[in-house]
Amino acid sequence: MKRVSFESVAIGSITDIVGTNVVLLPVIIYVVAAASAGSPPVSNGETTTQILMRSHLFIVSSTILGGLCSVLGGYYVAARIAKYDHLLNGGLSFRSFASRAECTP
Repeated sequence: MKRVSFESVAIGSITDIVGTNVVLLPVIIYVVAAASAGSPPVSNGETTTQILMRSHLFIVSSTILGGLCSVLGGYYVAARIAKYDHLLNGGLSFRSFASRAECTP
């Protein structure tokens, strides 16, 4: 366990999650605004989640931008903070986030 830097894995995971949310916020605002433009002020009961899951732009951009943020957080930040075993710590940083994403509904 001396080869694993828990600090770098944690910081890489946090960078991945926060970076993904910050990068996707403008996309979310655009998709929701575009879907509600031209519709009456009273919503037809469609939630924001339903709007986003129906949007191909959101799905494609979240996949691409989320993947880039995972590379940034895991393979760059975590690997650079850990002074040794760059691939191991970067991979663990990415894997810790991916395992949480698999458990979410």
